[in-house]
Amino acid sequence: MKKAKKTQKSGDKSARFSSRLSGRLGKRTIVIAVIILVILAGAVAAFMIWRNSIKSTDTTTATPLTAQQTKLVKQSGQTLDPSIAAAANAAKSEGNTANSVAIYDKAIAANSDTDEQVALYTNKAVLQASNGDVSGAIASAKKAEQLAGETLGTTSLLASLYQQSGDKVNAALYYRKAAALVDDTDGSSVGQKQYYLDTATQLEAS
Repeated sequence: MKKAKKTQKSGDKSARFSSRLSGRLGKRTIVIAVIILVILAGAVAAFMIWRNSIKSTDTTTATPLTAQQTKLVKQSGQTLDPSIAAAANAAKSEGNTANSVAIYDKAIAANSDTDEQVALYTNKAVLQASNGDVSGAIASAKKAEQLAGETLGTTSLLASLYQQSGDKVNAALYYRKAAALVDDTDGSSVGQKQYYLDTATQLEAS
């Protein structure tokens, strides 16, 4: 009997621990999903730029980027001063979330390049989402969308943010927009496109 009671107590403790752990992980899952989606969108854009720029049979000579390719590179954040993100992350790690966001606001105000502003607004949105300010993140992502138009990066980010906010209608709408923007002509992005479509269908059915 004593052994049975000990086993039951151990089981209860394990259950309570698992419940607490699941709760903590659940709160972070969507934030992590936001970041992953943005990274995926940037990776797809970078791959497209690389694939389209390597047109010469002479592999030692890279073809200069077109104006559109340069635009995509800037919007992906590759040309931003890395000290901006470093300062914002440092402020966040110190618990000063307001200052971490203010660093991006200052950088946006000081940057006259529209495409780099898109990257800054996108990074600001991801930071705000990680701080728990989903409505602020949506506002920042919408600013990026206004400047860039409907790109894979802006639509996939907004889809995830709307899903996190509980707005299933807009989340499904933006997942479908993102799916339509995925270039799957070579078959390399079929899984990403299907993920967006499946998520939209699930949201519409719930």
